[in-house]
Order: sequence, then structure tokens, then C-alpha cells
Amino acid sequence: IKKGLTVSQMRGFAKDVKKSGILLQGDFVIGLSGENAKTLQMTRKFIYDVKPEILQVSVGAPYPGTEFYDWVKNHGYLTVDDPVHYLDKEGHQTSVISYPGLSNIEIAEAVDKIKYKRERHFYFTIIFLVFLIIIIFSAVFIYLRRDIERKENILKSYYSEIESDDYSERNLENNSSLENGSNSEDNVNYENVNEINLGDSSCFSNSSYENLIKVYICGSVKDPDVYEMEDGERVVDLLEKAGGPTDEACLDVVNLAQILIDGQRIYIPSNEEITSGNTLFFSSNDYLDNNSLEAVVININHATCQELKSLPGIGEVTAKNIIDYREKYGLFTKEEDLKNVKGIGEKKYETIKDMITI
Repeated sequence: IKKGLTVSQMRGFAKDVKKSGILLQGDFVIGLSGENAKTLQMTRKFIYDVKPEILQVSVGAPYPGTEFYDWVKNHGYLTVDDPVHYLDKEGHQTSVISYPGLSNIEIAEAVDKIKYKRERHFYFTIIFLVFLIIIIFSAVFIYLRRDIERKENILKSYYSEIESDDYSERNLENNSSLENGSNSEDNVNYENVNEINLGDSSCFSNSSYENLIKVYICGSVKDPDVYEMEDGERVVDLLEKAGGPTDEACLDVVNLAQILIDGQRIYIPSNEEITSGNTLFFSSNDYLDNNSLEAVVININHATCQELKSLPGIGEVTAKNIIDYREKYGLFTKEEDLKNVKGIGEKKYETIKDMITI
């Protein structure tokens, strides 16, 4: 094929066509005069460089009456004489030219490699895109699923705390009615008390009596959330499960050895909050170091004997009475219930009421 074009001209034309937004079609004939292994490699590189959107590759066909036919015929490169044999049984064009160092079989294989290699690239691209879409959808699904589970855990913890409060109120009412119905402590029927408190197993359906508890940790931690913990584990175990503290966390005021309680909220303050004296969000935490902050509020539902003794007018005997009252009647439902404890009257309660919480 003699058109007088150079390779550089064809590269420039392909570049201009693509820049203008027109689809580029490339037609290539393999096996013309002068074809060899080196020219085949050059043709493949040219196709890869210009990247035509439409590609057609065929073998050279020397039809009688053409200059190409006379040339291959005179040089003995034609493998068949009858043009009918230019096609195979399926009607596909075959290579009928065999050069020294480049047989007709090699020419046919070169055509197939050029055509199907491009198709393989297309299919690989499609497979990669499908795989990428699957990964994206999977990541979105996992993220949404974890978000739903986190919200479910928060709701479960919230309703578990409500059930715990209801149980405490019922238990306190039952025991109060028993005390009011007797003239002295010696006349109380303890068998009935045990029957009321222990006989009904439904009273102990709260998760605080099981091996697993749920605690909410927030503040300066890496993964604030509601976590299931083993009964008896401590704040340091929960902090580790939550990914550990952030760089801004102030652990000096946190009692990491505090035993966790079902339904408890653990707040890890930041250094800025401690420095500014802002204890609004963690003033009810019973695991703060009383020597680290001024005006720390004591949680009477979870405070230890030592922490209760830090309140003015509360000695060791009264502190033990508060703990015995909690163990007997359940957690306090309001601060005023503290006046039901032996040793705490109206005057003493007025003194400490601003220093306690539930």
C-alpha cells in the first residue's frame, strides 16, 4: 500500500483526532511485502501508542491482478494458487503468504495476538471496575451496619437503666411496707422479706446480676460507645476496649482501678477541661480522684466507703450504713432518699445535698 505517509504524520493525525473528540479507527494489514518480526513489533507498539477506539486487523491478501499478487507469485511466497483457499472452512480469511523467517502461520498468529490482546484489556478493565464497585458497596454496608449496632447498644443500655430504676423503686416500696407494718425490728417476718426479694426470679432479670454488663464511655477516648464488659472488670479495661485515650485525655484525675457497674457512664475529661475547672460533664463520675479537683460531686449509688467519708459529717459508721442501705434496698432513685439512712437527718442532708448525685 503506497500512500506516501510517514509514521510521524500518522501519530500527529491520531493526536489531533482525539483532541477534537472524534473517534479514531485504525485499520492494519499484517504480512505485506517486507514484513518481518521486527516490523510486527513496531506495528504493535504503534497501535498501543495511538490507542484507536475502533481497531481492525487483517492478513495481507494477494488477489490476482494486483501488484502485490505478482510480487509474491514471482518470489515464490504464495502458499496456494487458487484464491478460493484464501478462506478457511468457516469463511475466515487466512494467511497464504510465507516469507523467509516469517511463515504464514506466524502472520496469522500475529493478527490474533493484536486483536485479542486489546479485547483482553477491555475485559480486564470491566472486571476491575466491577470489583471496585463491590468493594465500595461492601465498605458502605459494613459502615452502616456498625453504626446501626452502635445505636442499638445505646438504646439497650438506656432501657436497661430504666428497668434497673424501676426494680429499685419496687424493691424499696416492698421493704418500706414491711417496716411500716411492724412495731419493732424484732417483729419483722424475715421469711416473707426473703420471699419477696428473692423468691421471684423476675426481680433479677436485670443484666447487673449476669456475667455481662453494658457501660457507656465517652469524652477523650478514641472510640466512644456502649461496650459489653465482664462483671468485675475495671475502668482501665473499658478504656483499652474503647481504643485507649486521646492525646488530650487527662488520666491523672481518673480512677482507672474503679470496678464497672451496669448502665454506668464513664467520662474521660481532657486536660483543657481540668485546667479550666469545667467539671460539668464528668462531675457525676464516681471514679475521679477527690484530691485532683475541687468541689467534686460524690455519686452515692456507686461511691466507696472512703469516698463517702470525704463528705462533711459522714464518718465510717454512717458511710457503712449508706452502703448497707444500697445493698438492701437497691440504688437510690433520688438524692432525698439518703435521709432514709440511719444517721442522716434533715440537717446533715442540707449540709451535703449539693455535694452528692445519683
